Order: sequence, then C-alpha cells, then structure tokens
Amino acid sequence: RMGNAFVSETSPIVVGDYKNDPDAEGYLLNAVTLIDTAAETLDVVELPAEVQYTFRDIARGPGDLAYILSTDGQIHVLDPETGELTESYPVIEAWEGPA
Repeated sequence: RMGNAFVSETSPIVVGDYKNDPDAEGYLLNAVTLIDTAAETLDVVELPAEVQYTFRDIARGPGDLAYILSTDGQIHVLDPETGELTESYPVIEAWEGPA
C-alpha cells in the first residue's frame, strides 16, 4: 500500500512511501512508489538493504528530488525521474525504527 504522497509543484511524479507486507512488524519501509501522473504509471522502487525509513522520513526538495532520512543516519537523495539514489549525506547517528 501507499500511504503518503510527496509532490512537487513542477514535477508530474509523485513519490510515495510503500509497504508491501501487511503482516510486517514495525514501521520500517524499504521501497518507494513513483507515480507519473502524466504517463499514468506507478512503479515500485526497492531501496538498498541499508536504506530503511518510516512514513515520516521522505521530503521533496530542490530540483524536484526526494530526500529520504534512513536508519543508517544518512539522507539519501532519490531522483524520481530515474528511481536511482544519486547521493547520500551523513547527518545523524544511526537509529532504530519504532516497534
């Protein structure tokens, strides 16, 4: 399921959080959705194993990019056009997701 949509005023692509296991324990997620409102498509992008986040940890920012605060303590930059992580910045200590 996708629960939250993160948009940009200048991009047709919506970035959404994504949970594919309804029986999963905890709140950590490891995939995002990319919904192209112009092309009318929805793609699920699996993130690398070390990139886990909660539904509160995605934001849109400069250049229509998405920014994901991960449990590894880094902000990972996602290009919604390609679905690729392009950069990572260490910002805080690693943390555990809520139970």
